[in-house]
Amino acid sequence: MAAETMNPDWPLPLFDLARIASDRGDVERGLTLLRRAGAEPDYPLVELLEMYRAEPRRDVGRNDLCWCGSGRKYKKCHLGREQLPLDDRARWLYAKAIQHALVSGWNDLLIEVADERSRHAGDDPDALNTALGDPLVIDAVLFEGGAFEEFLEIRGSLLPDDERLLAQQWLSVPRSVFEVERVQRGYSVTVRDLRTGDTHQVREHAAGRQLKTGQLVCARALPAGDTMRFFGGVEPVALHERDRLINLLDTEPDAVTLVAYLSLRFAPAAVRVAAPPDSAPE
Repeated sequence: MAAETMNPDWPLPLFDLARIASDRGDVERGLTLLRRAGAEPDYPLVELLEMYRAEPRRDVGRNDLCWCGSGRKYKKCHLGREQLPLDDRARWLYAKAIQHALVSGWNDLLIEVADERSRHAGDDPDALNTALGDPLVIDAVLFEGGAFEEFLEIRGSLLPDDERLLAQQWLSVPRSVFEVERVQRGYSVTVRDLRTGDTHQVREHAAGRQLKTGQLVCARALPAGDTMRFFGGVEPVALHERDRLINLLDTEPDAVTLVAYLSLRFAPAAVRVAAPPDSAPE
């Protein structure tokens, strides 16, 4: 903050302040700071914030009293500060955690996990870069690797109250194996957690395209306001791998071990057959 006071248009603190504004849920301030810093329209944080701009309310005029009961005019109170429902902000919260992992010293683990994800890609020169963009890789670093817990410890105080409570809930949700019981095409799937027996309706737009009734998948089903969502990708699980994977998850594997095991499906058949029955490959 002192650096911005000395030079209010110095880009470095402006980017840091924009990230703080994002964590706090203040889209307009974040975008204003990024514009002052000279950020391009395709800068990742600009694109992220643009996704979560709330439209002004149409049932309140600019000069009317604000809907919140503050006694102030709408234009002086909540205009430009409207907040989307928590259901819609859950992915923003997840993106904030990813951003923390990418800039806060988790690169070595990311590379190690991505290397396991790309282990069976043959001679593809782009395999590691492709793996770094795989949703399972970053999710394993966040949860099995501990980056999400660190994010909450360091930046949790900046989050809106409802997002902070949601993030705390996420820490207690384990990855599991699910059986797809019902598919509502393009909207949601009903799944049964094979580790607990619990049934969840998960909002999933890929439903009907990627997920089929009776299919087994490994995923993390997280609460998101009034609904549930899959974050971190959805891994198909062969029926003969079900029990072995459940046994592995029961051991609370680290990020590298988990991704190595889930990536065996890309390996040649001889490698898959040789994998130990009750643990991930070394």
